[in-house]
Amino acid sequence: MIKMRNASILLIFLLLSFSIVTTMDIYQIRAFRNNPPGNKNPLPRPWYNTTRKEAVIKFILSLQSHVDGGFRWMNPWNTKEGGNTPSSYEALTVLDILNATHLINEEFFMYFVDHLWVEWTYKGTPMGAFNPFIIDNWDFEHSHISTSDTREMLACLKYLGKLDEFIDEEKRARIINFVMSLYDEKTGKFYIGYDEGYLNEIMGITEIWSAVYILYILDALDLIDKDRVAQAVMSFYVCYNDTYGVFESEFGWNVQTRVAIKTLYLLNRLYLVPRDKLINSMKLVYDNTTGGTIDNNPGTLETVLTVLYYLNVLDIINRSMTIDWVLGFQNPFKYGAFAFPGRDPDTTTNKYCVMDLHYINATDVLDTPYKVRDLPPPPPTGPPPESGNGNNNGEGDHTDNGSQSGSNPSNPFVGSDSMGFVFGITLLLGISLTIVMVLKIIEANWRKIRKLMKF
Repeated sequence: MIKMRNASILLIFLLLSFSIVTTMDIYQIRAFRNNPPGNKNPLPRPWYNTTRKEAVIKFILSLQSHVDGGFRWMNPWNTKEGGNTPSSYEALTVLDILNATHLINEEFFMYFVDHLWVEWTYKGTPMGAFNPFIIDNWDFEHSHISTSDTREMLACLKYLGKLDEFIDEEKRARIINFVMSLYDEKTGKFYIGYDEGYLNEIMGITEIWSAVYILYILDALDLIDKDRVAQAVMSFYVCYNDTYGVFESEFGWNVQTRVAIKTLYLLNRLYLVPRDKLINSMKLVYDNTTGGTIDNNPGTLETVLTVLYYLNVLDIINRSMTIDWVLGFQNPFKYGAFAFPGRDPDTTTNKYCVMDLHYINATDVLDTPYKVRDLPPPPPTGPPPESGNGNNNGEGDHTDNGSQSGSNPSNPFVGSDSMGFVFGITLLLGISLTIVMVLKIIEANWRKIRKLMKF
């Protein structure tokens, strides 16, 4: 019995020692392979010297898809995912503010734009719009088309200086026909779009914003009753009491307030806004102790600054504290991009933070020196494909760390390697425990086994 117990302990010790030594040897081999003798950057690697601005620009550029030229939401190393319209809009908004739109692969992106454009005829009226992602063999009667994607893509073309070049008179007329077919003259509101060939009768403040922006950028606002549309926007205003009030729908107040202010500005109807109540509401959300917001969200801060910017009362915030608060989201371990704590960077968060700095005229703080642990991959450099890339719904796995070579070449300890380490240790521990359990069973039934062996 004692000998059996000692043998079990010895076996466990040997298996654990073997697993640890083997795993360390494997990682030493991988580190040697990625950093051979004579390499100027042996482990541990030095930090990369850059600026805050350059780090953000490189991250955004790395999200341009190698598949169709659009921009993805996150994960620079996932080169197999196609782009989408919302992420492209956010990415180009950042690059436009930082004066870096010329750095993208423009030819490839215009390929993306060209393949998003669709045309159809509804009740004898020619229409046109942009899809949220590339769809081969698109059919109006089996798809969803909305004003939001068209608004975002028109903004992208404006940022690139390609609006007049791509939107000719025919396309302009088709887009206007599409938007005006969604206009409800009685209420001043707009429907969201079409689903499978039928009018989608959802109406909201974001739909009004998209339609008004499209008509504004195409110089066609005179086609609508501005006063009636402005009253439609004001119908979403909620007065809580004598002190506070915001624009609100069943989906919340944040985005709704932001787009309401911008819509009224384009309509030249900001005088309709109850200024004091709206400003008091923004003061309530703004955190004077940190320079951020009470929910610690740069997206909420964008809404606060949007309201204060258009109402010309930005002086009520603490500018220096707000700058420090926004810069606190820039993560040197995440390519130097802006990211929520504990999360990977994406186009949305970077758009929030850069817009926040833009509103308070503080983007120059991004010119300061900065150090980052890793660099993202470069954007696609080749020409666009000659034909379509097949159906691509833009909803690929955002957490896929695969690249063209299978992993991040700048770091041997990422992706599947780290998971392989954990799996190897877990497997060997499992085998060790299984052997111990078998030995314990044999030990507990040793007398019976001996009797059986005599037979």
